[in-house]
Amino acid sequence: MSTKLTATQINYLQWIKEGHSVQFCTEVSNQLGEMVYSEEPPFKTNHKSILNLSRDGYLSITEEFSFGIRWAILFISPKGLALLESI
Repeated sequence: MSTKLTATQINYLQWIKEGHSVQFCTEVSNQLGEMVYSEEPPFKTNHKSILNLSRDGYLSITEEFSFGIRWAILFISPKGLALLESI
């Protein structure tokens, strides 16, 4: 688990905290791994950064089906909120 976050990871946490969302396809299909943002973030995005935030517990995941395709929806976890408050 990483203890030092990159500027992109901090930007993602702040952006999601402000009410934006990130979804990615988890269904084995031609859309597998595709990431969709509620609106384009105002910073340079990096898929690996957001997946690392999830892996390290700063983001939580819930899944939903849309038109028969499974999507993971990322939202900020209590650990992510605590980190932002400490910055």
